[in-house]
Amino acid sequence: MARFRGTYECTLDDKGRFVFPKKLRQNMPPTMDTFIITTGHEKCLYLHPLDEWEKKENEYEKLNEHRPEHRLFLRLLTEGIDEVSWDNQFRVMISSPHIRYAGLPLRGLIRVSGSFNKIEIWDPEEYIRYKNQPENNRSFDEVSASVLGGSPS
Repeated sequence: MARFRGTYECTLDDKGRFVFPKKLRQNMPPTMDTFIITTGHEKCLYLHPLDEWEKKENEYEKLNEHRPEHRLFLRLLTEGIDEVSWDNQFRVMISSPHIRYAGLPLRGLIRVSGSFNKIEIWDPEEYIRYKNQPENNRSFDEVSASVLGGSPS
C-alpha cells in the first residue's frame, strides 16, 4: 500500500495531462500504475490507486440499494469514475468532465496533494477559496484540537 505525502505544483497540458510527481511515484510499488479518478468534495478530484479503490468498492457494495439515498449516492459516485494509467513519460490524463468539475486550467498550474491513501487534485485558486471560507479559515492547532481532542495551544 502506498502512502502519499506532500503538495506539488504540476502543469496541466492542453490535452488534460500532467506529469505524476516523482516524489509521489517513489513511494509506490513499481507495478502500481493504474488509478481511479473520482469527483471529490469541495470541487477537487480524488486519484485513488486501484487497490485502494477496490477496498472502497467493497464497502460501497454493502449499501442498501433499496434505499433512495443509497441509490443516489452510488449513481452520483459512479458517474464520475474514470480508470487511468500513466504513459511512458508518467503523464496522467484527466477527462474533460473532471477538468470542468474541478475548474482546472488547461495549460496552467494544478495542485497535486498526497492525502495518505489517495491524491487530491485542485485548481490552486479554488483551494485558496476553500481555505478562506470562514468555517475553514482556522489554524492547524484549532482544527487538530477539534478533531483529535485536547485544546489548541
